[in-house]
Amino acid sequence: MTANVVMILTKRAREAARIDSPFVFVAPHDTQKPFGSVKKAHRGAVTRAGIKGRLRLYDLRHTFTTRSAASGGDLPALSALLGHASILMSMRYVHPATEQKRVLIEKVEKFREQGVEAAEIERNQRVTTKVTTVGLVN
Repeated sequence: MTANVVMILTKRAREAARIDSPFVFVAPHDTQKPFGSVKKAHRGAVTRAGIKGRLRLYDLRHTFTTRSAASGGDLPALSALLGHASILMSMRYVHPATEQKRVLIEKVEKFREQGVEAAEIERNQRVTTKVTTVGLVN
């Protein structure tokens, strides 16, 4: 869990203790019952946000996966978070944006124009990895 999630859950736990509820997520009209389903809350949030068309709760999984991959997230870790057996299954959820595709094409053009050597130099400048080989040791 991230620090933000811990903070939110801690706040909810304190609120539950204040109202003498054993549940962190309480039913709206009975503090002694757990929150039963997020479907109504999701529908209400979609309506309040003015979103037209169909937005399934499951669509948020696609959004999370796409944004995680776009941010440079570690694909094996992402796959594990999603509970997938393989990265290939996780990639079904990734939907690259037009801007991401444009940036990739620009990188390919730069590679073609500058050649392999310039691209290797740029790539090595971004990656801070210490490499030790027998040749360097001797």
